[in-house]
Amino acid sequence: MFGFETRKIHKVLFICLLAILLIFFAVMVVFYSINKSKAYQEAEMNLQNVSEISASAIQTKLTQPLHYMNSIINSYTDKTNPKKLVEHMLRNDTNDIFQCFTWIEKDGKAYTSKDTKNSYSIITLTPYMEDIFSGRSYISFTNYSEISRTEAILFGVPILTNGEISSIVIGNTSPTKLGNYTLFDLFQGEGYAHLIDSRGNVVAKSQSSKISPTLNNFFKHLKIGAKIFNGKKIQEVISDFENNKSGFLYYKLEDNRDKMAYYQPLNIANWFLLSILPTENLNKNLLKQPLYFSLGFLGLLIITGIIIFVFYIFNKRYRENLEKTLYTDPITGGINSVKFEKLVRERLRDKNTDPHAYTFISLDLVGFKLINDINGGGGGDATLTYMYNKLKKYLEPNDLMCRVDADIFNILIKTKHIEVMENLLSKFTEDLNSFNENRKDKYYLRVKAGLYTIPNGWISFTTIRDRSNIARKIAKKKTSTDLFVYDIFNDAELHRQTKEREYENAMKQALENQEFKMFLQPKINIQTGKIAGAEALVRWISPTYGMIQPDAFIPMFERNGFITQIDLNQFKQACIFLRELMDKGKEPIHISVNLSRAHLFNPNFLEDFIAIREEYNIPAAYLEFEITESMAFEQLESMSILINKIHEAGFTCSIDDFGSGYSSLNALGDIPADVLKLDRAFFKIDPYKKVRNKRIIASIIALAKQLDMKVVAEGIETTSQAHFLHDVQCDIIQGFIYSRPLPLNEFKKFIETWNEQNITFDSYDSIFD
Repeated sequence: MFGFETRKIHKVLFICLLAILLIFFAVMVVFYSINKSKAYQEAEMNLQNVSEISASAIQTKLTQPLHYMNSIINSYTDKTNPKKLVEHMLRNDTNDIFQCFTWIEKDGKAYTSKDTKNSYSIITLTPYMEDIFSGRSYISFTNYSEISRTEAILFGVPILTNGEISSIVIGNTSPTKLGNYTLFDLFQGEGYAHLIDSRGNVVAKSQSSKISPTLNNFFKHLKIGAKIFNGKKIQEVISDFENNKSGFLYYKLEDNRDKMAYYQPLNIANWFLLSILPTENLNKNLLKQPLYFSLGFLGLLIITGIIIFVFYIFNKRYRENLEKTLYTDPITGGINSVKFEKLVRERLRDKNTDPHAYTFISLDLVGFKLINDINGGGGGDATLTYMYNKLKKYLEPNDLMCRVDADIFNILIKTKHIEVMENLLSKFTEDLNSFNENRKDKYYLRVKAGLYTIPNGWISFTTIRDRSNIARKIAKKKTSTDLFVYDIFNDAELHRQTKEREYENAMKQALENQEFKMFLQPKINIQTGKIAGAEALVRWISPTYGMIQPDAFIPMFERNGFITQIDLNQFKQACIFLRELMDKGKEPIHISVNLSRAHLFNPNFLEDFIAIREEYNIPAAYLEFEITESMAFEQLESMSILINKIHEAGFTCSIDDFGSGYSSLNALGDIPADVLKLDRAFFKIDPYKKVRNKRIIASIIALAKQLDMKVVAEGIETTSQAHFLHDVQCDIIQGFIYSRPLPLNEFKKFIETWNEQNITFDSYDSIFD
């Protein structure tokens, strides 16, 4: 009986134990599934974040070769010699992107830097080339290039001659070179990325040894032997590419590795970035969660508790390893930009946090590329790690810092008084250079920084980072011998940049609409009282923005080269006005027009001015080119040649703004100019230096007279100034004392009503006495 009861109890215990174990394993399976789902969701989110950041960097890198090509072409003076140009471009390809460059003319005549025979060939223009001839810079992938005889990536830009597209230059690179230039492995080498086009062709692929060498078309690769796990059909993936959509894909190929992929459009040449992360580590870590059971005296509940505890520990380690993979900068060992952005967003979203309490800093090293070139990649990485560790010493525990890209660091600190933040960064820079103390040959590291104090109210992370970068770039433009230079972003700078973009977008249409008007400021012969001529000054009168002052658009036009069109337009308006005077039988006046530095990139630029003058049949003696002091004295020999050409064409030439910089009186003998224009700075006289300034001005005028140069004084506003200039034999005065710059109709009235008796020196009270 007891044996029966015992067997019955054992049976019940066995059933209970089995039931407990089944329930336990059911709970474990559910727990495992939930964690697996969360892990995959987190991996998807991180893969998408990393891919989007990578795509932004790749888009920038893909446009840089086009900027490089345009920059080289615009700065190269002899655009009529294709051989020298393409060889010059190849020599200056410091990033070693291109295999060769090819010059192509509209009739198909081509010259490539690969041709050692220095001969031309004839090629058939493709639609891609036709697009470049229409004025577009272009990037294209081709399975067969006539130039390299292989598949290639082509970068094409037009060449402008006299404002028209005469030819194009195409840079040829291989998928391997493009891959080395743009792509990098993800998640510390566990993931990788490809560039593919909308038809699935692989434009450039990761150089990882794990990649199949036969991968040429991603769609074909999927069709041949892929198993897709997330319910997506291959045709749906192809449709996403055709419709420029992003998406996720789980699949397995012949290498028997499960992969997670995220594809997104780059908005360049219909290309996509395909980011791939093998998922076996996710699965292995989840499947390796051990379940330790013990049938000892502690009983099933203790065993279950141990198993749950062990599972928790291993799951925690897995998550820590995954987070380390996704969020660690491989060079500095600190958090990477993905983690930094995530932490900043969380901190700014905290309802208990005042965003104004934080300042965002963008910081970089000046000349880091040179450090890399001298010491190699390892030396550059060591410098970045050294900089990271030094900077960390000066931050508080709750401050955030990461290396964003190359030598650029982002920092989020609690807002302090500007002098405190400046002192902190100055001390860091001083400490950064402490390695020089015992060095014989010192090499100083210079730091530029941009600061942006985050305002109250919602503002995106991207906007915060961009505004800090704007301030940093402004700091980089500052000329200073200090090791640390910074700038603070302000709304005025944002407004200025926004206006500049608006003006740049509107400038070509404004020129067509004749919105750039010629204003004339009279020049008066101080010795005779007669009108000696006028200076043509541009004013932009926009129906949208109203009157735009030159300071708001001239510097921008000088940077983008559009100033050459403005100069020609002003010259044309001057010729039209002189033609009008001559047709009415009136005596023409002498008009001077500004000649910008950008013209010097075209050695034949005078031909355009001569053509306009001949079109209106204006005697060249009535037209004068004004060249700034900085242009004249930077390159004395070439400027002397230029002025001689101006004289050969019949024009006169003046040196403008003399005295605004660091003029050399001795150099005047090497510049065969006709007129010397004294800058208004001469006449903003310190009362304690009256006598010395009087002597300086008188000496310059006397020297100019001995060199057969007329002298014009600009910015004259008072009778006492005019009286002094009359006494020291200055020829011509220009300034508000007689007239501001006038619209054409008002200038016509001025010359009709001008009376030589207008010049008077009554109530003379010279500032020079």
